[in-house]
Amino acid sequence: MSIPAPPDLHRAIHPDGAPCPARDDPTPHGDSAGSACSAPGGGDSSAELNRLNQSGGDRSGDGGDSAALAFSQRVRQSFGRGAPQYDQEALLQQAMAWRLARHCADLPLPDGPCADLGAGTGLLSRALQRHHRQLNQRPPLQLDLCPELLGRNPLATGPWHHPGPQHQLAPEQLLSPGPLPANGDVLAENDPLGRLWDLNDGLPEDLQNASLLASSFALQWLNEPIRTLGLWCRGLASGGWLVLALPTAGSFPQWHRAAEHADVPCTALPLPDAAGLLQAAEASGLSLRHAQRLRFTRHHQGGLPTLRHLQRLGAGASRRSPLTPIQLRRLLAHWPATSPLTWEVLLLIGQRRP
Repeated sequence: MSIPAPPDLHRAIHPDGAPCPARDDPTPHGDSAGSACSAPGGGDSSAELNRLNQSGGDRSGDGGDSAALAFSQRVRQSFGRGAPQYDQEALLQQAMAWRLARHCADLPLPDGPCADLGAGTGLLSRALQRHHRQLNQRPPLQLDLCPELLGRNPLATGPWHHPGPQHQLAPEQLLSPGPLPANGDVLAENDPLGRLWDLNDGLPEDLQNASLLASSFALQWLNEPIRTLGLWCRGLASGGWLVLALPTAGSFPQWHRAAEHADVPCTALPLPDAAGLLQAAEASGLSLRHAQRLRFTRHHQGGLPTLRHLQRLGAGASRRSPLTPIQLRRLLAHWPATSPLTWEVLLLIGQRRP
């Protein structure tokens, strides 16, 4: 299935112009982004640029599986640092969650488990609950790699415990650069909806033949987004639904151009191509009910406010080495404050064919 070039939407991050219900769906009017940067500048002094430039870049020097694991850890740590202010910063993510949920209000769900993959603070699941009666009665399982985000998810809150021996993780352990929490770690036994899970490892066994797999602004962080999307499609029950939103390769042209003109590496997260994602979904047994590529432009954004915002959001992990302060200054010199910032976001809703 092909989709036309997206319209450019300027007035607000909510493209339909519909009123945003209450505090859970605010009308976005601030900074917002869904990609990553390894050099978020927070000031113009060398010391501050150097300090802020240390988060999120690839310093492993390794290849293969060890490099992939290192990136997974950096993503987790970066979002952990941004968790306290995530909901306040994630305006685009909130808008997309509510837009997806409105499209899902009448989806007939077959029997089977439901899950929010990369649930974070639960923005998508909360919106789905508001719009879908069945999901209001049985909230989706909340899977995420970052315990700090899940700890702020009202559908998955509680003290962190291993399902076996009682073992609560202290805050300093959650933020440490040590090993990832074990896949399958869950919340307290009386609240089983939250589960620590690295989606690079596939789906948990108890999510096979799922009736609904939903994910918003998470797939792009995985090592192989297109392959993983195929696995998710094949994990659905017959008649089960995949509900997805993510930024795609047409995002941040201003950032890429500034890096090219400054002759410095572009540390934006490489994003999957929308056409490739659609092709993978259909090849994996999905019939597409809704596929839409949207473009959002924030005018007068500029380089420095963008990079600051990404750091506050927690979207600071990059697969490339961080820029030096000199390189960062060159980038910002070619990325003026008056320039806009553009995101391309793919919305996809599809049903597993019999």
